[in-house]
Amino acid sequence: MLPSNNIQSIIGATLFAPEHDRIGKIAQVFVDAEDGHPTWAEVHLGTLSRHPAYVPLDDAIWEDDDVSVPFSKDTIKAAPRVDGEGGLNPAQEQELRDHYAYRPVASESEASDVHADGQPSGEQQLDSDGVLWEERLVVEKKRVPVAKVHLEKTTVTEQQVVTGDVQKEKVVLEEDQVPRREQGQV
Repeated sequence: MLPSNNIQSIIGATLFAPEHDRIGKIAQVFVDAEDGHPTWAEVHLGTLSRHPAYVPLDDAIWEDDDVSVPFSKDTIKAAPRVDGEGGLNPAQEQELRDHYAYRPVASESEASDVHADGQPSGEQQLDSDGVLWEERLVVEKKRVPVAKVHLEKTTVTEQQVVTGDVQKEKVVLEEDQVPRREQGQV
């Protein structure tokens, strides 16, 4: 759920579908009359028609001044066109909720996730009241103790033999005896 304390910062944010597919800029945000939390975003689609689409913000995520929703771009484009000029009336809201509760398959890779009767298979189920249910895995990261350890430091002296190649130069000094008679002559 998006924060209700700073709705003005949501207006003008970029709305993204899954896989960072850009939908458009949020032009207007509708809030719940009772508690003031954001419920719907008005987004203008297309460069020419600029017709508004209304997207539910119940499962929206606000991150880095962008808003992400779990609906494909095609689902948002196929949403019923309603006049939200003065806000959404209960009938319009219900029509939009019905559309987003059962969203069409977004891609061919997801086509296998739908039964022949059009009902989602696997984890998603549409009940008789028009509510789409799915199982979600919630993973938490907790810090838990696993063992108590005692650190003891000791110094150990070892003898090691190191071998290696050593080069030596051998110098041989040979002395020649000079005959005596030549010693006295200069």
